[in-house]
Amino acid sequence: MGRTQVFCSVFGPKEKQRGNKSQDADITCTVASFPHLSHPNSLTLDVPDPDTNEVSETLALYEMERLSIVNPFSTTLPSIHSQTDKRKQQATNDENVLLSSTVLSSIRSAIRGEVYKKSCIEVSLMILSDDGGLLPACINAATLALVDANIELISLICTSQVHVFPGNSESGIPPRYFLDPSRAESTDSAGSIVVSVLWDVNQYIGEPNAATDSFVTSSNTIAHFEAHGSLTDQEIDKATELCLSGCTSVGAAFRTTLLNSHDPL
Repeated sequence: MGRTQVFCSVFGPKEKQRGNKSQDADITCTVASFPHLSHPNSLTLDVPDPDTNEVSETLALYEMERLSIVNPFSTTLPSIHSQTDKRKQQATNDENVLLSSTVLSSIRSAIRGEVYKKSCIEVSLMILSDDGGLLPACINAATLALVDANIELISLICTSQVHVFPGNSESGIPPRYFLDPSRAESTDSAGSIVVSVLWDVNQYIGEPNAATDSFVTSSNTIAHFEAHGSLTDQEIDKATELCLSGCTSVGAAFRTTLLNSHDPL
């Protein structure tokens, strides 16, 4: 999304480890930051050029990073020495743990767990660059990766974010709303809303609703909702409405991507 870039890979379904007697699907999600990204709140411009060998080198580093993760919610970064770097690493790890937990709860609601009761599915995300909208980027990337891995889904998960900038009632200036803004565009916002919606998994092979020019949701189910900052009820309602509109655009992009990359079902 914009200059925010995330690699996502899905491994599985594969047999559970011996001793795991759980009757539920074993779904894990790990999030790690690319070594050149010192902190998830800082933007790196060292994104690999698709026309060079940097992509294969990046994927190799990504695989090494993935294999180094033992705990499903742990993240690792290159070895560091100074106390400042250690604090930065800890901040990165803490934010990545929270991010992995949020992504996991969202994608779990869409995966047909009953089909994979005796299997485990591992979703691995690598943050290459963060220029804002990291959570929507991770959830959207995970959704497409799951489809590409032929994991059976109840619905596709479309996620969008809106930042709200305060207005001035005395001057008659209304609040401003930015859909999926960059980090620079979201500076000094009063708060933000993130919404993930479950979209009918079969809609991408059909046609958009002619009357609404949108896609049908799965019983209007919201998979994830979070609000940050100081927002009024009216601002939350307006931001949520705009987020749902953004999810429609994400759903349309999913449809185009899937139609171009998969054989007709």
